[in-house]
Amino acid sequence: MGGVVGDKLNYTLGAFYLNSSGEDDSWAATAPILGQSLGAGSPIPTGLNVENGLEENKSYAGYGQASYRVLPDLNFTAGVRYTKERKDLTSYNHSNWVPSTPSMVS
Repeated sequence: MGGVVGDKLNYTLGAFYLNSSGEDDSWAATAPILGQSLGAGSPIPTGLNVENGLEENKSYAGYGQASYRVLPDLNFTAGVRYTKERKDLTSYNHSNWVPSTPSMVS
């Protein structure tokens, strides 16, 4: 929303909202070349590593800006913005298909 007050003051006001969620999967073979070349007695663990993550994001914001014309070629402009966010991630790590305890990040 925006407007003009008289012929000297212009302003803009607004709000923003975001709500998102998703899932991320990542697969990787751990040290396949080194483990294969050193054989069964390798000190380097080899296998499949799988990471699954669930994420949720929420964000709210409000903002405003105003410009005041002091002279025909001179304006003073000021603005503010307030944002509040919450981000959550639950991550599951698996090695060779054996699930581990989930880790929580906020």
